[in-house]
Amino acid sequence: MSALAFASKSSWGYDGAFMEACRAELTVHPHDLERGRVRVAVDGELLGFSGVIDGDLEWLFVAPDAMGRGVGAALLDDACAGQSVLRVEADPHAAGFYERMGARRIGEVESGSIPGRALPVYEIAVS
Repeated sequence: MSALAFASKSSWGYDGAFMEACRAELTVHPHDLERGRVRVAVDGELLGFSGVIDGDLEWLFVAPDAMGRGVGAALLDDACAGQSVLRVEADPHAAGFYERMGARRIGEVESGSIPGRALPVYEIAVS
């Protein structure tokens, strides 16, 4: 899962130094998987995964070869199940995806990996 998260983030064209700064934040540990609800998309191989912890979308990563095929939309739809509101801290490159999926931008937070970098924060009201 960590390798897929790293590859997915890399697909946005970030340089090596940026990606190395993000490595710890993109690493999924076994104890992380126990803290929330994790779903995977598989079709002979891992296509993507999502995880929700306490109403926050902790992860939503799609393999670069699977992007644009509805995998992310399906994972996000599943992540919304059982939630009244889902909160998302997004990569700026993924902002358009979340907006197309009905998310409303509510602010921004500082990146946990890159000091001074702002990440948009969204909410998805689930009906």
